[in-house]
Amino acid sequence: MNIKTFTNTCFFIILLVLSCSAFSQQTLINGKANGYAGSEIELYTYDDYITFHPKQITSSLIDNQGNFKINCSISGTIKAYLRIENIATHLFLEENKSYQVVIPSFDPAKAKQEGSLSWVPLQFLNQDSNELNSLIINFNKSFDRFLDSNYSLLITKQAGPKIQAFKKQIEQKYKEVNNPYFKDFTDYSLAAIDQFGAGKQKLFSKYIHQKPILYYNQEYIKFLSDFFNNYLLNHTQNKNGAKLIDIINRKDLRAALVEMQKDTMLQNTSLCELILLKGLYNAYYQDVFEKKSMDAIFEKIASQGQNAENQKIAKNIILKTSKLTPGQKAPDFKLIDSRGKNILLSDFKGKYVYLNFWTSWNLASLQDLKMMESLHEKYGDKIQFISISIDNNQKQMEDFLKKHHYNWIFLHYGNQKKIKDEYDLFSTPVYFLIGPDGKFLQSPAETPSGYIASTFAKLTQTPEKKVKVGEK
Repeated sequence: MNIKTFTNTCFFIILLVLSCSAFSQQTLINGKANGYAGSEIELYTYDDYITFHPKQITSSLIDNQGNFKINCSISGTIKAYLRIENIATHLFLEENKSYQVVIPSFDPAKAKQEGSLSWVPLQFLNQDSNELNSLIINFNKSFDRFLDSNYSLLITKQAGPKIQAFKKQIEQKYKEVNNPYFKDFTDYSLAAIDQFGAGKQKLFSKYIHQKPILYYNQEYIKFLSDFFNNYLLNHTQNKNGAKLIDIINRKDLRAALVEMQKDTMLQNTSLCELILLKGLYNAYYQDVFEKKSMDAIFEKIASQGQNAENQKIAKNIILKTSKLTPGQKAPDFKLIDSRGKNILLSDFKGKYVYLNFWTSWNLASLQDLKMMESLHEKYGDKIQFISISIDNNQKQMEDFLKKHHYNWIFLHYGNQKKIKDEYDLFSTPVYFLIGPDGKFLQSPAETPSGYIASTFAKLTQTPEKKVKVGEK
């Protein structure tokens, strides 16, 4: 081997080693979850902090001893959450770091219910006091104590001196911490209480003017949302309000931004567009603007917005406001029943379909299945009942059905993530009523214990024959 060949070979090997090393760098979560053996554990983050659209990063299985391991590649620092069925817990993840955690057994007294999920506190093992999660946990404890101690002063806007003293205390306590994410987190948490003492212009100059838009810092977006709270709706009520309503109803994005930028606080076009997005999203189910016009504005920002983040938020808003709504086509699926037969939702075109998603461990699901039995007896010849289990494995569903002899179609989702995503399955039970054309009639639909029986009665009643004069 000559010198040139040897040198080139060595250079290639070095590049390969460096490449493999970079590729192998992962964020690792090693955990214990007693009481959840055999369950799937999923890692999510939020795609944005306007819609809070969940974005799954990866998933793993909890072994028979309650242990789990998650490897993932992330960029920068993110707020994430681990989810097991309807139990969830938050954590902050930094790239190329390792975490040892314990998910406690579910205790209703300690869980915080938000939406369809029960949030439990995550325990961190062997964490350094300067690790991001430890820093945020300790800061939040101090922050909550301050709010509790000064609540009456805050709401009467007499807490100015207390706020300044607390800010100095926090600054002194964390002066040696060099984590940029934590710095932004504390700055905008403190900005939230600054609103009880400082004027609008001062807050704007200190926290917003000529500052970057921190799309991935929830505390920043929360402060921004509070600062511009109901901005768009309030704007429509001033002397130029009718003009802005007309511009938006004409679907003129550029003119809407120009009109809003008459406010000196919205000279940053990206920020102005973000406030427009949030304002329209908040007003979507009110009667201020025409829905078709708002949809058109969202579509324009999704395709030609000021930056990739605004475009993504617009796309997520479109998903939230259009997905699974009455009149939309129900997502098709292909699942295998207990006899090995392929079942497609589209197989039942031409019939009404009452579709529900359930789990064998959820009490509400089990109570509703019992009520569905009597509904099926009465309406099953004209309405197709389909129940899809999202239990961790099909055996759980089959064991349940051996004890309960329900005689309509039961399917298991087969660990198809696509079905859970398409039907936004974050809790059970969930119901959908689908028309003969394959489009949603009710989404979500009334429950078996609600008014679905009266809907079934209307859908299945035989129209009375009109008798002409002279007929018998």
